[in-house]
Amino acid sequence: MKNQELAERTKNSLINTARVQFTEKGYAETSLEEIVGKINITRGALYHHFGNKLGLFKAVVEVVQRGIAESIEQESAKSENSWEQLVLGCHAFVHAALLIENRRILLVDGPAVLGWNEWSEIDEHHSESRLLQKITDLKADGLIKDSISVKALTTVISGSLNEAVLWVSHAENPEQAKDEVLAVIDVMLNGFRK
Repeated sequence: MKNQELAERTKNSLINTARVQFTEKGYAETSLEEIVGKINITRGALYHHFGNKLGLFKAVVEVVQRGIAESIEQESAKSENSWEQLVLGCHAFVHAALLIENRRILLVDGPAVLGWNEWSEIDEHHSESRLLQKITDLKADGLIKDSISVKALTTVISGSLNEAVLWVSHAENPEQAKDEVLAVIDVMLNGFRK
């Protein structure tokens, strides 16, 4: 195996192992010794690839965000109707963000550990940029009310989805809360429709 392949394999193993640990224990309670011990590598290898625990966590957040964005794309592609694609994408975000392997990293530790600005940049690079493009296209197609700002609408929808997922994750009956949130999303989106 070439050095570059081995390095990539080590990097992916670190990310995957850290993701499990951060999901189960949270950022604060996860130690680097646990992560490297599970895949039998040195701390030096971790430092080489990520610099420190924070660098590794940021890489995990990127992977989570990328996976959620891919889920949104896959679900949206199930329809050829551009408005329905928006609805399906918003629903897909809720479902993906609520997965146990995503929720804590994405919405609890992510903003707290990285800080709002850095977390927001990662979100914008993945999910929010796709949402912005979809809303821009819908506006160009005349499906969004003329008085609605594309950027403001993107920010409102993105923020609403993040808050909705947090609310569902703390609800006494998460399945019922998720159904309620999805119904509200549909009504909210229709309010912007021309």
